[in-house]
Amino acid sequence: MKLNIITLTLLICIISSCKDEDIIENNPLTSIQPSRDHLIAEYLFNDVGRIVEEAFLNNLKSKNCPSYNLKNINQNDQDTLIINFGDQNNICPPSYGNIRSGKIIATYTGHYRDSLTSINTTFDNFRINNKLIQGEKNIINEGKNNLGKMCFNIVVTDGLVTTINGNINWNANYTKEWIDGSSTFYNTLDDKYLISGGANGNSVNGNNFNVLITSPLMIDQECLLQERCDIKNGEAKVYVSNNLFERTIIYGDSVCDCNVDVLAGNYIYPIIIN
Repeated sequence: MKLNIITLTLLICIISSCKDEDIIENNPLTSIQPSRDHLIAEYLFNDVGRIVEEAFLNNLKSKNCPSYNLKNINQNDQDTLIINFGDQNNICPPSYGNIRSGKIIATYTGHYRDSLTSINTTFDNFRINNKLIQGEKNIINEGKNNLGKMCFNIVVTDGLVTTINGNINWNANYTKEWIDGSSTFYNTLDDKYLISGGANGNSVNGNNFNVLITSPLMIDQECLLQERCDIKNGEAKVYVSNNLFERTIIYGDSVCDCNVDVLAGNYIYPIIIN
C-alpha cells in the first residue's frame, strides 16, 4: 500500500516528535515550506505592529517590562521611542503567549492615529520566541477611506527571521483597514482590521516565493484573550518557482486559533503557526 505525502509526514512526526517548524521540505514540486515560512514571518511582524501600537498608547506609564524610552521629543521633527524587553527572554504583559527580548526602535512623525503619521521600526537583537527579527517595518497612516475607515500602509523591507532551521527573507506591502474598535481609545482588544496586499521572500529551503492575498485577512484582536493568533479568516495564494501549482493558504473558519490549511494540488496540509 502506498502512503500519500501528508500521511508519511505525519508518521515521521509521530515517531520523532517533531514540530512543524522542525521540518525542512526540499522537494520543489510538493514542498509547502515557503507557505509555512511566510506564515511565520507574517505572524512575527504582525506581533511587532501590535507591540508598537500598544507602546504609543502606554509609553507614559511606568513599566519595567517592556520599558519605554522617549527621545528627542519635538513637535517639528522625528522623535524616537525605544521599546526594551531586556537581554533575557521575558514574558511581558500583555504577552499573548510570546516570550521576547531585545529592543524595538520606532522613529515617528506624529501620533499613531494622526493622518500622514509615519512610524519606522528597526530592531536591536530583538527576538520573539527565540527567533531573531531584523529589517525595517514602516507604517503610514493614510487617513480615512471613502467608507470612513482609517487605513494604514504597512511595508516590510529586508525582513529577516532567523529560525532553528535557517533564515527566512521576507518583504511585504499591506493595506490595513481599521473596521471596528477605533472609538475605544485605550482598548485594543476590540479592534478589527482587514488586511490586503502581498509579500515575497525566500524560505529556509532556498525557494523564492510570492504571496497575494486573494480574500482579505480578518484580524480580530479579541482572539488574543484566548490564543496567540488573531487572523480569523481569509485566503492567500503562494507562488513558488519550479512548483507545478500554486498553494492556497486558508486562514480559518472564523475561529480563534493558530490553525491554517495549505492546499497543494489534491492535498490539504494542516499547519499550526508557531
